[in-house]
Amino acid sequence: MLLVVAVVALVVRTIDVLLVILLAVLPRRLSPRPSPTPLHRRSVPEPVGLLVGLAISGRTVGVFVLIAPAVYEQVRDLLANLPQFLTELDATISKLIRGTPLLAACWGRDDLALGAC
Repeated sequence: MLLVVAVVALVVRTIDVLLVILLAVLPRRLSPRPSPTPLHRRSVPEPVGLLVGLAISGRTVGVFVLIAPAVYEQVRDLLANLPQFLTELDATISKLIRGTPLLAACWGRDDLALGAC
C-alpha cells in the first residue's frame, strides 16, 4: 500500500515531465507508418538517405536535450524533498491508524489505537 502511495506521489510530482515525454512520442505514433521497402530500392541517392538519417537522429537528440533539464530539476527537487515527504506520509498513516482501532488491530499495533478493546 505504501509503495502505491509513493508511486502516485512520484507521478504527481513529475507530471509535467511525463507530459513533455508524451508530447514528444505522440506525433511519432500518429504519423503514417513507412513502407517496408528500403530506401536503396526506391532509388534514393545515398547522400539524401544520409541526410534523412541525420535529421532523424538530430530530432531525437533535440528531444532529449529539451527534456533533460526538466528531468534533472524534477529529480533534484524530489531528492531534496523526499525526507520531508516521507516524514509527512508516515505521520499521516500513523494518524490514520491511531484514529481507527480496526486498522490498529489489523496491523498488530494496538498501542497506536486510542480506545482499542
